[in-house]
Amino acid sequence: MRGIEAACKAWRAAGEGEFLSEALRKITASVQDEERELAATLSYAAMRRRSLWVHLVKKCLRKPFEDLSPEAKDILVVGTAGMFELKHFALPSLANALVSIAKMECPSEAGLVNAVLRRVSEVGKGEMMRLESSAELADQALLSGMPLWLAKMWADELGIPAAKKLLKMMNMRSYLSLRLSPSAQAESVIASFASIGRKVWHSPLFSYSLRTAFTAHPPSLPGYREGLWTPQSESSMAAIDVAGRFWKGGRVLDMCAGRGVKMGQMLQRWDGVFVEGWDVSFAKVKAAGEELERLGVPASAFKLKTGDALYLEPEETPQLIILDAPCSGSGTWGRHPEGKWRLTRRRLGEIAALQKRLLDRALSLLPPGGTVVYITCSLLRAENEQVVGDMMTSRSDAVELEVIQEGLPLKRGRPWGYYILPTLPWLDGFYIAIIMKR
Repeated sequence: MRGIEAACKAWRAAGEGEFLSEALRKITASVQDEERELAATLSYAAMRRRSLWVHLVKKCLRKPFEDLSPEAKDILVVGTAGMFELKHFALPSLANALVSIAKMECPSEAGLVNAVLRRVSEVGKGEMMRLESSAELADQALLSGMPLWLAKMWADELGIPAAKKLLKMMNMRSYLSLRLSPSAQAESVIASFASIGRKVWHSPLFSYSLRTAFTAHPPSLPGYREGLWTPQSESSMAAIDVAGRFWKGGRVLDMCAGRGVKMGQMLQRWDGVFVEGWDVSFAKVKAAGEELERLGVPASAFKLKTGDALYLEPEETPQLIILDAPCSGSGTWGRHPEGKWRLTRRRLGEIAALQKRLLDRALSLLPPGGTVVYITCSLLRAENEQVVGDMMTSRSDAVELEVIQEGLPLKRGRPWGYYILPTLPWLDGFYIAIIMKR
């Protein structure tokens, strides 16, 4: 299978509800590295600004977009993204490859696909120039590939200038950052990447982080299987770095541990810590166990449980709770762009309601003097300040603690918590609030 065909298949799988990264992993398992990279670049480019590519296709059609077969729609959207995003790929070759796919998947529309793709390369340039020069929020949302209702929400919350700036940040391509294990020698890891033609360098934020200018399947890279490093955004590293400043000893509970990435950081970086990790997903708990084993963390240092964090009971009273709450993921849409097309106002309300219940439960599990580190990878106030604010007003035993911001890219929330904005390819949008139980 070639990269362009794999991109179309992955795009279709994501449209049916699968995560794009998982779809790519399955579809490109037996694909050569060069074609795998092409498939990832193309499918992510298509998903990141889906609404823009649909808009351009509609401008070049002489019939309603909705009347096309699903296969033709997919090919045209992926192809249009490729026309504008693939910098080192001959456009005629791209169009020919997509028409060949159309001949197999929707033969009666192959001629239409060919005509529209040729037209898009001409008509689309003018429309892109118009959007780029427009000051209208709707045009900026379209250009950045953001649903308009979300752009309007940010404009209401932050003001139009700040919302436009955020839209541009959200369209930035994300790159891989590596959290080094304590046993890893940074220069050795850098040299191993150089040996396969990949440039890696030190991060100015953390002594244990390296930066890259690419994205790739981690198991295919040197040192991953040996546990020398872990793929993790620097915002995620910063959240646990902040949490560590408030750990004074005693047990730590990771209420929503996921695949164990943040647990791994705690267990590797906090001397003598014991972490109990929960997650509602059996598959994620299993993956967390495998992750900690890959890192060589002794089993005596942690405990994993599957179950609902609203009802599970810790084996011992924790002094610190990490609540990396389920969220919209809006701060990570550069890496997981399918999320923004699945979020609705109703779903956002449901997520926020769950976050409030989880935060209340976390505080109820703590002894007086204990601390909750509330974390989301969201840039939406409904999941951040509003959740924390509701808790601060409903509980008299909750008090927010201030974070010393020196050395960290933190921006104060309004009025609760702190944001990390996606200003660099290695930073996702994160929110952190520290709440102590009196």
